[in-house]
Amino acid sequence: MAGTPAPYTTSAGFGVIPALMDDESFVNGVWAGILASRYFAFPTFVIEPEKYTKSGSRADLFVHRIADGHPMLCYEGKVKGGKGAAFDEAIVQAGKYMKDTGAKYGMVGIGREVVFVTPYLSDLYELQIQRGVIRPAKGHHPLDISTDSASIHAILTLIQQQT
Repeated sequence: MAGTPAPYTTSAGFGVIPALMDDESFVNGVWAGILASRYFAFPTFVIEPEKYTKSGSRADLFVHRIADGHPMLCYEGKVKGGKGAAFDEAIVQAGKYMKDTGAKYGMVGIGREVVFVTPYLSDLYELQIQRGVIRPAKGHHPLDISTDSASIHAILTLIQQQT
């Protein structure tokens, strides 16, 4: 998607970050920082690491709005090339967390790539930008933290503005 690059790409030092995104904790830390500083800032939102869900599982990050407790986003990160690093597996895991918490959106980060999902019909669909419009679609088309930052920015802004 052509558009304005995400604000995080203009931060001092960002240029070296994508090359370092191989370790799961680092990937999760990068996304936690981006989410907290650019889209889901405290005290309007809280990002909980390792959020326990109804089933006893733990989402890597969980975002909810403080004023009404509205669940916004469940995030699951994986190490690049590691066990369970396939987007299909991680999306199923994120979907379980979404169902357990009531979050309408999921986000899966593997290395420098990310996929956003939402329930649609009876399945999870990826949020994709088609002809300038964000809509649910089948398939997985991971977005790169650098080269697809405009699309990432558009999707996170959409999620942040949901009521």
